[in-house]
Amino acid sequence: MTSTNDAVYAATSLGAFRVSLEDNSITRINKANNLSDVGISCLQGIPERDMLLVGYDNGNLDIMIGNKFINLSDIKESSLIAAKKINSIYVKGDFAFLCTEFGIVQLDLVRLEIKDTFLIGENGTYVNVFDLEIVDGRILVATDRGVFEAEENNSFLANFESWTLNAETPSIDGRYENITSFNGRLYLHEVTADGEYVYSTSLSTMEPWEEFWFDAVEGVREIRKYNNDLFLTTKGLVKVYNQDLQIIRNIDWLGVGWTDSYQAIPDPLGNGFWVANNRDGLFHVMQGSAPAKIIPNGPRNSAARKIKSYFEDVWCATGGVRLGYVNNWSQEGINYYVNNKWNSITRETEPLMDGENEYGNVAFDMMDVAIDPSNPDHVYVSSWDEGVYEILNGEIIEIHNTSNSPLVGVNEEFNNEIVYVDGLAFDKDGNLWVTNSKTADCLHVLTPEGQWYSFNFEGAINETFVLGDVIIDSGTDRGDYIWVTLPKGNGVLVFDYGDSLSDSSDDRYKILGTADGEGALPSDDVYSINSDVNGEIWIGTLQGIGVFYDTECIFTDDLCDAQQILIEQDGNFQLLLETETITAIEVDGGNRKWIGTQTSGVYLLSADGIDQIYRFTEDNSPLISNTIQDISFNFSTGEIFFATDEGVVSFIGTATGFDGEITEASIYPNPVREDYDGVITIDGLTFRTDVKITDINGTIVHSTTSEGGRALWNGKNENGERVSTGVYLVFATNRDGSETTVGKIAVVN
Repeated sequence: MTSTNDAVYAATSLGAFRVSLEDNSITRINKANNLSDVGISCLQGIPERDMLLVGYDNGNLDIMIGNKFINLSDIKESSLIAAKKINSIYVKGDFAFLCTEFGIVQLDLVRLEIKDTFLIGENGTYVNVFDLEIVDGRILVATDRGVFEAEENNSFLANFESWTLNAETPSIDGRYENITSFNGRLYLHEVTADGEYVYSTSLSTMEPWEEFWFDAVEGVREIRKYNNDLFLTTKGLVKVYNQDLQIIRNIDWLGVGWTDSYQAIPDPLGNGFWVANNRDGLFHVMQGSAPAKIIPNGPRNSAARKIKSYFEDVWCATGGVRLGYVNNWSQEGINYYVNNKWNSITRETEPLMDGENEYGNVAFDMMDVAIDPSNPDHVYVSSWDEGVYEILNGEIIEIHNTSNSPLVGVNEEFNNEIVYVDGLAFDKDGNLWVTNSKTADCLHVLTPEGQWYSFNFEGAINETFVLGDVIIDSGTDRGDYIWVTLPKGNGVLVFDYGDSLSDSSDDRYKILGTADGEGALPSDDVYSINSDVNGEIWIGTLQGIGVFYDTECIFTDDLCDAQQILIEQDGNFQLLLETETITAIEVDGGNRKWIGTQTSGVYLLSADGIDQIYRFTEDNSPLISNTIQDISFNFSTGEIFFATDEGVVSFIGTATGFDGEITEASIYPNPVREDYDGVITIDGLTFRTDVKITDINGTIVHSTTSEGGRALWNGKNENGERVSTGVYLVFATNRDGSETTVGKIAVVN
């Protein structure tokens, strides 16, 4: 947290926000708009320059001057073989001193370039520098190996011999994380195995050191001089001292329970204080009034294992499992975006999130989400601990477990037992399919009438198996096929329940693996699965993608194997993404495939998978991590949601869902003003609609084909020139020519 003359800035690891001191309005600052990176480690405002410095865990640095952002990646891209996190920033005059995990970097604030680097350890070795203070002509540096110092006017600070280790500190080689001077004394924060201390001493003599504060439990977050006061921030309280070391403000309550303070600063206009809370956000604390919580609307946490979007709603399951499907023990609950607002269902907001089994007395690891297509306010969330949560209008109305459903649990010594549930999916009849692991009765379905049915597979799946995602293939003549991933190297289960859920006599199943004639999957380690518009089943594995183009053959004697897609790259032929672990597959309104990977970001492929349309990584886009956990396409808006191991980011795609017939075209912006330089969107189309745009005389200026129900035009003619001022007609015809719609676009230059 930091401030300038007219604003307060606060940050999480993924982004920051600005609070205007004039009206408390909030502006988000993140990788999607201005920042170059994620993993923010520190902020430093420089009011006299209208400047904000943003430091990162990887050494990257952003500089905001007014509304302009400049990136300096020198530290990040340097050849130093060392951790490069910027721990804090100290500003004096025309220079900023970046305290990093390897030493000190001096930044010229006028030229906006790195001036020098100081490696202050013995023989120029790396030292983790936490904080720095310049006082009385000396540079004092708090590190994990003691306090180093040098003369401020020394012209050879890049020479390690200019730096000495202060031998008078309480522990000569102690870990010191904060250092500040105040009213003739030096304050030093030391972290030890016994607790955290703050010591003080006279600046003139540097002895004796006196204990100013000790905390064996909560620890010290910061001790810092701001203006004419000294601020001590611990996890549980904030104390503000005047020049005589009298406490003028003690903040131990923010109206949200335990304070859990991270940092506190004075209001730049003198209106109280600002406190950054590690759990609940930013608070403005003023005398005589209750603390005011000021944060942008968003989910309570960044965790997202699975994400589902439906119309305007978005739901996130925040849990997960580690290698071997062992619990992560996440207690982050459920995040959802409904009615243009983010909310969370956690233990603090919902008593049933304590769970009903006795193991841990809390619901662990929310795994998947299914939104009821007949009522988007009705949602199911699976738990790798409690079974299935049923939610209506944002409130939990039922936990489906061993006490009230056929779901099977383990660990019988606990009441209701532990129920391992992962995959959830609705079929076209409104039945909810549920995968239940570590039991022979491993697949269940809940009908809209509340009737449960369970299925086992004659010993082919037993108590050692884990079941993952479930999807419904409705493209067969016989009816629905249920596809279930079998993690831990067991391939994929395909199940046909026949004519009736209640009659098992015509049930069929098959487990697909890597052998020819038995599935020919690229790998039996399956991570993801989805069906496309044509009824093809796309399966993501440890070694790329396999596609079942015809699923009717699964239960016949015909050869029915997955096919890998052969692509040409630089004159060579290779299998599509054969070296990638495919963690997510999503299909958009244009039947294109969005592919998430474990380490390489996101690919957008053409409908047949042969052409790469986009490749998004954390280096070339606002994507916040290359580790993709799930992808969800919103058929209503065309927005693509990426759940990563660092959080959620979205992209406005060029395709939407589509209706069976062309509706009245929706065109925006319209009119197109002279200062508009983006694309013009035409919605309300059917799948792969032919679109022609003509001038008023009937001359074609642009032709395209819609992706799903959306077509785009850049406002230029076929020669790449911006069209003249006038009215343009839009003719949209479906693929068989039976339906047409006409719209108009006004262009102003």
